[in-house]
Amino acid sequence: PKQYVLPSMFKPLINIILTFLPMFLLGQEYNYVHYDTKDGLAGSTVYSVTQDRDGYLWFSTEYGISRFDGKSFKNFTTDNGLTDNEILNLEPDNKGRVWIIPYNKSLCYYYKGKIINADSLYHINIQTKIAFYGKCDYDNYFIVCNNKIYLLKNDGSKRILADLKDIANKYHLPSTSYDNIQTAYSYINQKLKYKLFMDNVLITIKDSGTVTINVVNLNNLDLTLHNSIKYKVNSDHILTLATNFSGLKMSAQPTSDPNIYLVSTLEGSYLMDSTGNIDLKHPFLYGKKHSRVFIDNENNIWFATLGEGVYKLSSKDIKSFEKNGEVMSICADGDIVYSGSSLGTLFAVKNNESIKDYSFKQFDSHGQNRRLFCMKRDQNNTLFLGFDSYLIKLKNNQSFYSPIRPIKSIDVLDDKSIVVATNSYVFKINKSDLVITDTLLRERGTKVICDKGKIYIGTLKGVKVIDLYKKVSDLSDWTPIQNHRITDMLKADDGSLWIATNDTGIIHYSNGKILVHITTSNKLSSNICRTLFLNQKYLWIGTNKGLNKLDISDGKYAITKYSESDGLPSNVINAVYAKDSTIYVGSPAGLTYFNENSISHSSICNLVLENITVSDKHLDSTINFHLDYQHNNISFNYNAISFKSGGDITYYYKLHPLDKNWKETRLTTLSYPSLPSGSFQLELYAINKFGKRSQTIVVKFDIDTPFWKTYWFLVFIFIICVLGVGFLIRNRYIKIQEINNEKARVKQQLAILEQSALQAQMNPHFIFNCLNSIQQFIMLNNKEMANKYLTEFAGLIRNTFDNSGKKYITVAEEAEYLDKYLDLEQLRYGDDFKYEIIIDNSVEKNFTEIPAMLLQPYIENCLRHGIRNKINGGGIVVVSFNQQDNTLICTISDNGVGRATALLLKSKEHIEYQSKGMNLTARRIELLNTALENKISVEVKDLMDNTGNSTGTEVIVRIPLT
Repeated sequence: PKQYVLPSMFKPLINIILTFLPMFLLGQEYNYVHYDTKDGLAGSTVYSVTQDRDGYLWFSTEYGISRFDGKSFKNFTTDNGLTDNEILNLEPDNKGRVWIIPYNKSLCYYYKGKIINADSLYHINIQTKIAFYGKCDYDNYFIVCNNKIYLLKNDGSKRILADLKDIANKYHLPSTSYDNIQTAYSYINQKLKYKLFMDNVLITIKDSGTVTINVVNLNNLDLTLHNSIKYKVNSDHILTLATNFSGLKMSAQPTSDPNIYLVSTLEGSYLMDSTGNIDLKHPFLYGKKHSRVFIDNENNIWFATLGEGVYKLSSKDIKSFEKNGEVMSICADGDIVYSGSSLGTLFAVKNNESIKDYSFKQFDSHGQNRRLFCMKRDQNNTLFLGFDSYLIKLKNNQSFYSPIRPIKSIDVLDDKSIVVATNSYVFKINKSDLVITDTLLRERGTKVICDKGKIYIGTLKGVKVIDLYKKVSDLSDWTPIQNHRITDMLKADDGSLWIATNDTGIIHYSNGKILVHITTSNKLSSNICRTLFLNQKYLWIGTNKGLNKLDISDGKYAITKYSESDGLPSNVINAVYAKDSTIYVGSPAGLTYFNENSISHSSICNLVLENITVSDKHLDSTINFHLDYQHNNISFNYNAISFKSGGDITYYYKLHPLDKNWKETRLTTLSYPSLPSGSFQLELYAINKFGKRSQTIVVKFDIDTPFWKTYWFLVFIFIICVLGVGFLIRNRYIKIQEINNEKARVKQQLAILEQSALQAQMNPHFIFNCLNSIQQFIMLNNKEMANKYLTEFAGLIRNTFDNSGKKYITVAEEAEYLDKYLDLEQLRYGDDFKYEIIIDNSVEKNFTEIPAMLLQPYIENCLRHGIRNKINGGGIVVVSFNQQDNTLICTISDNGVGRATALLLKSKEHIEYQSKGMNLTARRIELLNTALENKISVEVKDLMDNTGNSTGTEVIVRIPLT
């Protein structure tokens, strides 16, 4: 950069910069990260930089404002609610708002994703351009517009601090004075101070919101502020810094040292002490028009420029030598560090100072690529250099040339030979004359290591091993490195191999086993590894996404990362060398070095929940919100602010009750397209690349249960189903009952008809028996008895016909009928038997009903088979009626010969005739029982005397009355 010499009248800086910035050595420069419109910045002309409460950086440009989260920009223009795309200033407040000062006559602010017009908030009709906007204590602001100075209080009220027209009239200033207000601001004791100039009137605005007015002499103004920072007003009424470097418009930013300020000018930025002296030797981005310099809460320095976007300086402790091509290789010789470039040059540094450049242009007759791709030093301090076009031996500043090409790796085999890997072969070469003495492998070699007679060769498909007998074998047939491109290898003191691959990370190999496999799953920056260097207990790994320091001492393999966000000029690492705590890095940006003990890993990790989207609509509230069941498509958008991490941030989340364990993601959006109903709680936190954990964000929300899944609806549906099933069952039951009733009715009618038919069958049988008796009397010529019998028979026949037409008759009617029947039978049998009908008082004979003519067949049977066969006569038939509970007990007993004797007697009557009356009665009782709940039962008992002889028969008929 251009150099300035301080005038002799000024005292030199005394050690003030040494505490803040180490002396910048010749040929060295800081490493900046540049952001412009190609990176997403709204415009290249940046007027101001600020940081809001959440940690976002804001840039005002001529084409809108940009918000930066360390990874990407989000831009706001008039399409998003700005009143003008040209934004002059931005000021954040403690409420999370960012106040926006457009070029046009308006005031607005950003809050929770929206641009809000503030004119209505403070009821200010802004009619002129806003000349200035500044911050006071207690989150109050002042604004200069409408030729007035307003105090805008955080409660939404305002008051006028000063009327510029009145001041102009009072001090007899021209009307143009309040149209050309000059402003200056500085940090005094870490507090912001404001000065406004109207011609020769100085207006000082205090933190309390009050103003003081002084008249100054513009021709001889030497204004000394607190802490001796001096300002002057030149003849053009431009407020300038009164320092040894005068004439440049400026802004000042305090640093961590209360006596050191960063000053931005139109020719770069500088460090300034509290006496106003500027360090002119070590400018920042000299020659660029700086509009503002800003230090964020991670101590990154941001430089806003007019026309070239913004630059970030992450670390003042990481420096690069003047670019001399891409550095492809690094090799050390004691305190001297050599770096080989893509331009075919060798650059030597000692104690971080450039000491010599080596050029090999005399060997470039072929005009081919001249990259110095690899280097190797032997024990005799001979340096072997492998170029794309040739092999060079450098010793005692003398070069020896061999046209072997292109060379990929070199290693020393023994005192006489080296092994060189090229794009097609691996050769054994004599050290003294660089002549090829043997071809060891006929394929591309990417890395060679010679160890105790064995040669390890990295290839495009794994590692080959050549033994003392030149036998070639694979390192292993099963290791993950087979069929993978090897980019680098090194041998550890314990004989194990560290192997870098082009796509599968790092492998530690020993005695046929893989000890560890390090990939991105272990937090490695990338699986594309380019170079390795072992420094005691640390393995340095260069990848295409930055530098990694792997701790191999304790088996935990902790990784420390360095990248562009830390101050490296490039994330592509071609070579690395470490000595003690000083690290040298070769990259496309050249040779970079830093002391790792000086690199600050202090960082922030501020997690911000930007918005919640439900069915593509943003929610106004992100705390304990309630959703209906139709809106269960939810997305959470968040961001962790950590500019030093460069976007290397991991997010952890858990949605209760769906997730039992923490889940990990690198995305900044969580989407749940179809959540079930219920109560949920999302927990979310972030960890940046330095292991700094953010606060945990907890979001609670409920999703309504669909009405068809609610308890009351399920109960309702259950009741409806039960009622429906009950209704169907009832209808089915009724139909079945109707069918059964119809069947029962038909069956009953059939039973009645059958019973009537049986009764009709029984009547002829009885008549036949009676007619036989009458016939017998006539044959005996007993006309009187025949007449009497015929008369009583006629009466009995009449009763029989009357009773046979009835289903039930009373006990009295049944007793009367049986009395007539027995009387007839007594006439027929003569005096051979007697009978008796007994009705117990328990029986209401005139009201108790029994089936008609049910007992007569049993009486007939006892007369025909019991009394008739009695030899000596004297038969007795007793018929009794007795009621027990609801049962009528009818008993028919006789003193005949008994059933056993009757069966032995041979009757002259046909057998069917003998049993027809009893069979008909049994069938009749069976039919009657089909319609009765309590059945009629018949019990026949044989009566015995004490000696076991039969004394008669007893028939008990039990008829239920209900």
